[in-house]
Formats: sequence, structure tokens, C-alpha cells
Amino acid sequence: MKNTALRKIVRDDLDPNALYGIVLNESSDYLLIAREYDFFIDGFQILRKQDITSSVTNKSNKYVYKILKSEGKLKSINIPIIDLTNWETIFKSLGKGEFVSVEDEVVGDMAIGPIIRVNKKSMVLRYFDGAGIWRDNENIRYKDITSLQFKTNYINHHAKYIQP
Repeated sequence: MKNTALRKIVRDDLDPNALYGIVLNESSDYLLIAREYDFFIDGFQILRKQDITSSVTNKSNKYVYKILKSEGKLKSINIPIIDLTNWETIFKSLGKGEFVSVEDEVVGDMAIGPIIRVNKKSMVLRYFDGAGIWRDNENIRYKDITSLQFKTNYINHHAKYIQP
């Protein structure tokens, strides 16, 4: 792993709630974390560094990390190989068909579904709503993306139960 510490990540302008994760990889613009929630590793998240107000490890984080390690939760992290150069390379690394959650936290939008196509300035997602009903494909501009999640419990369950 890139960094064997659990970090508290704050993004004051986007979300009043802090995120907790283990930094797995980073580039000059992006951070890939394994998300921690209630003593479980809940998938992965890619964040824009420009949005991060602070990223710290404190005694509480060290305590939670110790529990994760003792419970064997860290052994189950299969670090994805993602090219963090830009959003285009990130989505290409994930590949067509990967279920993701893409967020524009500035306006409060979120889309979830499989990647259909990766373009130079945008990506296309086969979108479905909270009731599991497929909607039109959605073209999402990279400049609007603040966060990308994949392989989370939430996404995995949708991918399992959504009708083809």
C-alpha cells in the first residue's frame, strides 16, 4: 500500500462530512483511497486534490486502523491499477461496463451505472435511478466531476440486482 495510515479527509467547500480512507495511490491532481466506514473497507474513491482542505492522521484514526488490521480487513484490499493522470485515463483504466458512482458535489448531482464510453472531455454512463429503473445514457463532462466511487457496497448491490 502507498500509505499505511487511515486518514481523515476534509473538503470544506463540497461536503460538511469528512471522509475516511487509506491512501492507495496519488498523482499531482487525484487521490485514490480505500474508503473506511464502521470498521469496514467499503470500496474505492477517487477525489480531486484541489478540493481537499485537509488530510490528517490522528490518534482516533490510528486506533481504527489497528482494529482494521487486527480484524483482517486490510488483507482484503485488492488495490486497483488506475492511471490517475486525468479523468479520461481513470475511466479507461476502469473499463467499459464497470459500475461507478460519479458525483458533481458542487450542484449535488450523482449518477450511478456502468461505463458505456470514454471520450476526451466526457464519459457516458448508462444511468439508473434510485428505484432501479434504467434511464437514458448520461454524458458527464470531466470538468463537472468532483468524486468517483467504485466497488462500494452500495454500487455492488445495485449492480447485482438491477434488471438487464
